Amino acid sequence: MARPLSLPQRLLTNAAAAVFGHSVRTAVPPLARFLDAPPAEPVSAFRRRTRLPLTGKDFDPVNADRLDAVTRALVD
Repeated sequence: MARPLSLPQRLLTNAAAAVFGHSVRTAVPPLARFLDAPPAEPVSAFRRRTRLPLTGKDFDPVNADRLDAVTRALVD
């Protein structure tokens, strides 16, 4: 993944992967559990295995609309 990057970017990417990354053996089981038994709600958020409340500024519909508009302007 990091090979097309410049040397400084490659070093940073590899360091981040070493610190924050998980092996396939540890990453797959939690994902498989979610696929086998997804949450009943149409939208949910998790950090690691902890369910997050869908309240507060991070889930504010006005902020989401603004982010959508900014993203569309950048992509178009």
